[in-house]
Amino acid sequence: KSSKMGSSKNSFSLAAAAGAATLIAAVWMYNQRSKKSCKSQDESATSCNSLGCVIETKAVQEHTDVDVKESSSNVSPAAADVNNTTPTSDSAPTEESPSTNPQSSSQRRENGAFPRDWLRQLLLSHAHNHPNLPQNLKDKALVVAPMVDASDLPYRLLTRRYNTNLCFTPMIHARMFIEKEGYRRKFWRFHGMPKEDRPLIAQFCGHDKEVLYQAMKVVEDHVDGVDINCGCPQNIAKKGQYGAYLMEKDGGDCVVEIVRYLAPRLKVPVSVKLRILPSDGESAEPRFEDSMDLYRRLVDAGASMLTIHGRTREQRQRKTGAADWEFTKRVVDEFKDRIPVLSNGSISNMD
Repeated sequence: KSSKMGSSKNSFSLAAAAGAATLIAAVWMYNQRSKKSCKSQDESATSCNSLGCVIETKAVQEHTDVDVKESSSNVSPAAADVNNTTPTSDSAPTEESPSTNPQSSSQRRENGAFPRDWLRQLLLSHAHNHPNLPQNLKDKALVVAPMVDASDLPYRLLTRRYNTNLCFTPMIHARMFIEKEGYRRKFWRFHGMPKEDRPLIAQFCGHDKEVLYQAMKVVEDHVDGVDINCGCPQNIAKKGQYGAYLMEKDGGDCVVEIVRYLAPRLKVPVSVKLRILPSDGESAEPRFEDSMDLYRRLVDAGASMLTIHGRTREQRQRKTGAADWEFTKRVVDEFKDRIPVLSNGSISNMD
């Protein structure tokens, strides 16, 4: 897939997993569409409930990433038990259905945020699509994260066969999405995605609240949520003032204002994917307290969910290291009564 954002070619590796042959076939389909790809960061998401992290699904990484342990014990995306899961029908996907979020607008808070259990209710409303999923996991988010050049429609449909019950689109550049028809077609069909590709959250990047709003309005009737990328650590994100660098723009004021602007104006929940703020130079430690302050401001502004990638933007490629789960647990403990929290990074198997 060619990118207008100046990224060079990269090769990707899939963590060894049950059902690996099927996954490789999916990646092959993507590679046939184009030769170029954007750099991918370590992307893997997991759901957290009020007790903490529940389960992760899948990671696609650069060949330099040493984070995932390649082991025969690893599981395929969102699979509670791949070998005992009955695949869905092989027939062609049917036409897309409108947004199915069961929460009514009357239940929303004044700042536009959805009720605490919006995600749980959404998952339960689609639980019939996963008859083999254990009862105690039906209201837990088994997530395929937003992965550049990976979490496109064919891959999402594939992982849903193995009990993925929530998917993100790849990161979509908001301005290019609304201005360039060719770019938009790479990520979106005119009438939205097929109904089999639900629940679905569309992730966008950008720093202009009006541009983000216009892009999200295009998809809001066909998704179950929209997400703002504050996680991409690449240099192109620094140049474009998005991704992890948006967290630091104007001391965090920019992304807070974006959420405050979007949340009451859109029909679906607005969420944010974030990292930990890096050291300010005075200390070698990441800025944990500043990060918590920013998260609080985002939730107060109307964010209905946060995804915490427990690394700083400096932790990438050979410097990736382990995600800080203790910090993520702190985030879950603070916000568990207000919003759902997803945890990202350093999970390579079901255990």
